[in-house]
Amino acid sequence: MCPTYWLEFVLMEDCGLPMAEYLEGKTNNQKDELVPGFVKQLTLCLAQANDTGVLHRDISAGNVCVKYDNVYVIDWGCAKVIGWGTTKDAARDTDSTQPKHIDVAKQWGFNVTTVGQVEVAKDQFSGTPLFMGIPMLSSSPIRGILDDLESILYVVMDAVHPAGTKRDDVQGFKFLDSPSLAITRWGLIQEDVVLLKGFGVKNINPRLKGLICAMHQFLFEPENKVMNHQLWWDNKFVSHANWDAAPEFMHPEAIEFLKEDNGQLKQAAEDKETSESPNKRPRI
Repeated sequence: MCPTYWLEFVLMEDCGLPMAEYLEGKTNNQKDELVPGFVKQLTLCLAQANDTGVLHRDISAGNVCVKYDNVYVIDWGCAKVIGWGTTKDAARDTDSTQPKHIDVAKQWGFNVTTVGQVEVAKDQFSGTPLFMGIPMLSSSPIRGILDDLESILYVVMDAVHPAGTKRDDVQGFKFLDSPSLAITRWGLIQEDVVLLKGFGVKNINPRLKGLICAMHQFLFEPENKVMNHQLWWDNKFVSHANWDAAPEFMHPEAIEFLKEDNGQLKQAAEDKETSESPNKRPRI
């Protein structure tokens, strides 16, 4: 009697190459034309997910891919349902202006009978440390869309390095422990020139430089001045975005999605008892 064999496989769409690899061999002029469009696609993708009730939480160089100039955000394994901090949250689905937790869970393939417990149990610091934002590296207890947008900034600067640049040779991408990397990056955000040099970004065209500077202003200059050391030191510090800079890099629809609540960014799902603790830092 002959043995029986079978083959099991998963068929997935080819999402192209990581952005840095896609841009290899491209001239500065080509990068100048391509990257602003990539960033607009990225911001729209994350804003749409945020609007439907999901936060990615692991934006990194390997999870942003490009194929035929179309950007794909992949690996949503660390994603969380926004606002689902406890198993009782689904019972609060009465506000018609808020995402329905059960509906969101079904749409994104979560097991609706266990998602509440899983969400609470998930490590809120999941992700790729080298591309995490300063608050996450500093163990902020709540993460939101601003943290994913900060990660986009690092992905972009990593992608436009001069050919042959090694990450560990770049100050902003040193393989340090999380608190040390947070302090290092806080030092680099003090000025645009320092930021670009610290992340090894040089010899780029004015348009691309302006894009990176606009993202820096949006994330770190809410009142047109750089945030002080509270960004990484004070657990009670609340971070805000500078919306005047948003049109310089963000997709117009993304701005509408994210500013629909009087300009306040939606908060990520975490354990309510943890997020409301007076010793923890609130995030928007």
